[in-house]
This record gives sequence, structure tokens and C-alpha cells, in this order.
Amino acid sequence: MGESKQVVVPDSPEARRLALLGGFAADLIEVADAFAIAETFLGAKDEPGATIYRLLVAHGVVAYARCFADSKVRAKLGTLISVPPEFANTHNALMKLRNRTIAHSESNLQPTYAVVDLSHDGTTVAVDRALSITITTGTPSPDVQQARLLVTELQAALQLELDAAKTAVAASIDEAFANSLWTTGERLQLTPTDFTEWTPDTRRPKYPKSHEVPIYMNVDLDAQAGVDNDRANEGGQSGRNE
Repeated sequence: MGESKQVVVPDSPEARRLALLGGFAADLIEVADAFAIAETFLGAKDEPGATIYRLLVAHGVVAYARCFADSKVRAKLGTLISVPPEFANTHNALMKLRNRTIAHSESNLQPTYAVVDLSHDGTTVAVDRALSITITTGTPSPDVQQARLLVTELQAALQLELDAAKTAVAASIDEAFANSLWTTGERLQLTPTDFTEWTPDTRRPKYPKSHEVPIYMNVDLDAQAGVDNDRANEGGQSGRNE
């Protein structure tokens, strides 16, 4: 049996398209996972269970809307595949839920009231305390189930584009290029990086310029524990192979 290795394909139109589609595929997996796990907490009688359901649905909605929102890095998913007409209302509802309730406080699904506790001693009414109460309305299960069906349809359509993009990348690599990649191609490298260097204020290029991926962790503690590069992704980061 011969040798094999996996290397990063240099920047090209074909590589960019495959990476673009793969990024959307990872997002849709995130959406599907959030909705599926949320439904396991459906009807929970305890407060933690109901809260987990609400937060997972919110996360799924945000991840879904990310695919269709304006971005300075990538095109919208809607320019690559179409939302099936029968799911147009579901798609619009998810986008409005994200824009008016989850990302911004505009809808009446989460109103806040000023209230007072009163007491009456038989003669006088007194104000014991003033407080605010926020009422949060969870997303009904039928809407989540319909959203899951929509995501399944989008994943199927996206998979067709992904398969074509994979074929295009493979076809763009002739024998000479393949030999060059075998000799000089870079493998993905997970690089332990101290968490103090982490920042949310970043913007990635349209195609990665480095084969090194920083994995943020407490480097000193992990070094003492003998954590090696192969286990670096245990620090809350994961890869999707699409």
C-alpha cells in the first residue's frame, strides 16, 4: 500500500468555492444540531430544561441567519442555493426572530413591565417595592420542527453544490501540480496559543493565508498536563469535514 497525506490546496477560484460552500455546510450542521438537541428539552417542567430549550433555539436561529446575512467576507447562502418556496414563510420567520427578538430588542415576544407590590392594612395602601418583570416567550415546537425540515432541504441542495466543487478542485490539480503538493504542500497544523492572545476583533480573509490554526488555551497549564498538538482541539474548537 502506498503513502497518503492531506495538504491544504493553495488559493484558487475552485478552492475558494469549495471552502465557501464548506463553511455554509458547517453552519447548517450547527443549526441542525442546536434545533435537534433543543427538542430533547421540549416540555421540560424544570426551569433549567426550559431555559436550555430557549437558548438552544436562539443559537440555532442566529447560526441560520448568519448564512443569509450581509458579510464583508463571504456571499450569502441565498446566492448559491434557493430556499424552497414551500419554506419561504419559515425562512422569513427565522430571519425576523433573529433581527427583532434575539439580536435586537424590538418585538413583543419579550416585553418588560414595571410593577409594584402593594399591601393593605385595612386602612392604608402601601407600596412595598417596585421591580421590573420581563416575560420571555419561547419558540413553539411546531415552528422548530418546520425549521428543522427547512434546514434538511437546504443541506441536501448544498450537498449537490459541494460535490460539484470537490470535483472541480480535484480536476484543477494536474499531475505536475499534484507532485508539487506532495513535496511542498502544507498540512493543517493546530497551534497551541495562549488564551491571552484571543480576541473577537478579527476578520478572516476570503481564503486562509496560513495552514496554521491557533487553538486558544492556557498554554502553561496544558504543557504541565502533557497535552500535545493532537489533542489541541479539546479547548472548545472543532473541525467539520465536508
